[in-house]
Amino acid sequence: MQNLVSCLTPRVQRGEGDFPFFDDAIRIVVADAAIEFREATCDLLKAFFDVEISGCAKDGFEALQLAIAFEPDLLIMDAGLPGLSGFATASLVADACPTTQILMISSDSSPRLRESSIAAGAHGFSSKADLAILFAELCGPAS
Repeated sequence: MQNLVSCLTPRVQRGEGDFPFFDDAIRIVVADAAIEFREATCDLLKAFFDVEISGCAKDGFEALQLAIAFEPDLLIMDAGLPGLSGFATASLVADACPTTQILMISSDSSPRLRESSIAAGAHGFSSKADLAILFAELCGPAS
């Protein structure tokens, strides 16, 4: 999984392809310090994909607690979370919830951050700009 598109396309939702999801709704936890980003991401995911938002976290500690409690299929998490960083959280979630796929996100799209995310246990990385482009494309042209 390289980005959100590869894990949430309709092809994957039908249980086809190589991403390990079931035919049921994809269970997701979203973790980001900015409430506006969390809410917008959850609203857009629910609008365009067959997902169940299991929880939203404002810091790494909450993200870890939610991941352990709900064992989501996907954890979308900002690398720069306060408290427990996204990198530390990814490592702990990867150990505690081996079936949870982790998508690290960040405003910084540098190759270094992408590599650090994967090394910490994330399965993929996406810049927030790429997510905004995806959601804009899904929403279509403004009326």
